[in-house]
This record gives sequence, C-alpha cells and structure tokens, in this order.
Amino acid sequence: MCAHYDPQTDPARLNAFFGVSDLPLGLKPSLWPGYHGPFLRKHEFADVGDEAVPFRELLVGSFGLIPHWAKDTTIARNTYNARSETVHEKPSYRDAWRKARHCIIPAEAIYEPDWRSGKAVPTRIARADGKPMGIAGLWSQWKTPTGEPLFSYTMLTINADQHPFMRQFHKPEDEKRSVVILHEEDYDSWLQASPAEFGFSVSLSRRQSDSANPAAVLALSPLLYPRNLWISLWVGTGEHHQVTEGRWISMYCTRIRQCLLMALLAGCVTSPAMAELHTPFEVTGSVFRNPDGDTIWLDTAERGKLNIRLSGADTPETGQAYWKAARGYLRSLVARQKVTAWCYKRDRYEREVCHVRIGNRDVGEALIAEGYAWYAVQFAGELTEDQRRAYRAAEDQARARRLALWLEDEPMPPWVCRV
Repeated sequence: MCAHYDPQTDPARLNAFFGVSDLPLGLKPSLWPGYHGPFLRKHEFADVGDEAVPFRELLVGSFGLIPHWAKDTTIARNTYNARSETVHEKPSYRDAWRKARHCIIPAEAIYEPDWRSGKAVPTRIARADGKPMGIAGLWSQWKTPTGEPLFSYTMLTINADQHPFMRQFHKPEDEKRSVVILHEEDYDSWLQASPAEFGFSVSLSRRQSDSANPAAVLALSPLLYPRNLWISLWVGTGEHHQVTEGRWISMYCTRIRQCLLMALLAGCVTSPAMAELHTPFEVTGSVFRNPDGDTIWLDTAERGKLNIRLSGADTPETGQAYWKAARGYLRSLVARQKVTAWCYKRDRYEREVCHVRIGNRDVGEALIAEGYAWYAVQFAGELTEDQRRAYRAAEDQARARRLALWLEDEPMPPWVCRV
C-alpha cells in the first residue's frame, strides 16, 4: 500500500518521460492522502481527429479518489489505494472502473515501512535507472458545493506476497501489497483500454484477461522492480517525515539490510534518528502536566514519571492555530482522572509513545473527534484495525461538522509545519 509518495513535478522530466507539460505551480514535493498532485489521462478530445490535440493531458487532483456521490472530500483519506482484485465491485471505485477512467500517476519515489528488523524503518524507493515511475490508477470528477469540478485519483495495488523485493515491506503478519508500476510502452494502452481490455493492455505478466475479474491478472514486473534499487534513507535527527538535522543518503544495493549496513559503516546513522521499539508495557497513573495537545507527563507507581506522546493522533505545533485549544482540551480530559497507557516505543525526544485511555475512552480518538487533532495516517501501522477505523471515523465526523481545525478546508498539518 502507498499512502506517501513524491510526485514528479519537474516540467522537463514530465515532458521527457510522459510527454506532457503545463504543470501548475505550487504543488507540494511530497504527498499524503488529501493533498493535490498531478496525474495523466487520455485527453478528453483525443478522438476528434485533430492532430493538434495531444493524446495525453496532465491534470491536478486530490490524492484519494472522490466518487461522484461523496458528500465531501474527506473520503479521499481512505481511497488513495484501490485493490485491483475488487476495484470493479467496490462502491468507491466501480463507477470509475466501468467508465474506464484510467490514469497514470507520475512519481519520483514511493515510501514503505521495512519491518524486517522488528522496527518500522521508513524507506524511500525509486527506480534504479533514475527514471520516474508511472503508477496505474483511476480518476474521478466531483462537483464542489459551488459547482466547480474537482478531480481526484487513486493508485491500483496488487498482492506482492511472492515478489522478491516488495514482500520485504509491511508487518510480517500483514498481506504484502504494491502499487502497479507500468512499463513505458504500456502507458497509452492503459490510458485508452476498456475494462474488457484491461488484462491485455497492462497485464505485466502478459496473460489474457479473466472476463470475470480482469484486474486479477495483474502481476508485479521484475523489470520495473529490479533486484537492485536505489534506496534512500533519512539519517540524522529526524523521524519519518519530521526532518530537523541530517541528510538523505542514496546507495545502490540489493537489500534494505545491506543499505543500512553501508550507512552504519559510513558513520551516518545515529541512534536518536530512529524511534526505538521495545517490549510493550502498561502503566496507570495520574497526569501532572501536559505541555501540548498530544503529550502528557504521567506519574506512575510502576515506572515513576513518564513523558508520553499519544499514538495515532497529531495536534497542532506550538504557534499553529488551535494549539492552545488542543492543549486545553487534553487537560480537561485527563484532569483528576486515572489514566492507563500502553507503551510500545520511544521517540527521538525520549518520550514513550503510548495508546492512552481513561476507562474505555481513547484519548487520541477524543481529540480527533473534537477537531483538535489529525488522524496520523503515517503511523497507522502502529494501530489495530479497530483503532484505525475509529480514528478515521472520528476525523470524518469532525470534518463534516467543521469543528475547530476543520473550519478551514485544508488546515496545514503539523508534519508540514515541522519540515
């Protein structure tokens, strides 16, 4: 699955590798669900017979498909990846599928978590030959409340359990998934294919389509996921996308573990840069301080005083709108309450990262539901499926009610403010 990627926004590379131009200015260099990025589709007038009309056109849309029946854009937070096995039947995607609204998402790199060490190591994956990736997707068009058209797109994914490279990512117990990266010679075939031609046009295994479920024939291409890849790792005092000091390093290697070893030998990796997983423990105590909206100091009998960062929720940074309101709401929740924390890792600030509850109430979920925090999708792998579902629903509810942060259509997330 891919919830984070770097779009290709260099006009020269877009023209050289995808044959398109006219990219609007101001696009973000790194995208998460709900952000706007570029995608290619077959030009709406490509079939009129005018040689002046190019076959492909470049549009900008929301990363996360917004079907025509959606009430608002918040659904994009959950529709950024579409399983190719079920895309023809899922309500969010089937209309785009039946109308053959195929698109290509130009990407410089994608990000996936490598869990083989027992820790989630954020890993940047790019093509070894330096070319951008063309990721197969679907697009849709939605009307805003003012009647303006809003484009959106999703990335198709396939099972990667047997792929020698992509099966190394995500938690050991999770199904391995990968986005579908097209061969350059398949770009136009994919853009103009009908649903019945899907298997013929983009089947990377070159098998004929299955009429019952054409998407099921997709397979990863070893040519587009070569054994040797450029792996870029952030080393220094940064965690995931939160960059303070340090630098990106790139190396040509065959395995993520080999890349890490090479970085260590080069003296690049410093221990404060990574969050440290440890044996989970549970503590109970009382809160005597909360410096911001997602951090508390807990006085416990078992382990003394602990500095705790809430898991799965991210509140505004100091100085951002609503940061004081988020801190005040958290204080009202935990004041004079018996708090239970289930802790599983230590972040770069030496805080314990924990799921925090008051009785049966999830404190992170409560902050999100009242519009004082974002659901931190980049750390979704550290939550249970029930927690992910609850946090998504809480944010959707806050957005729909336009609570606090969501008085703005797209408030700046704290992870953007930190960079």
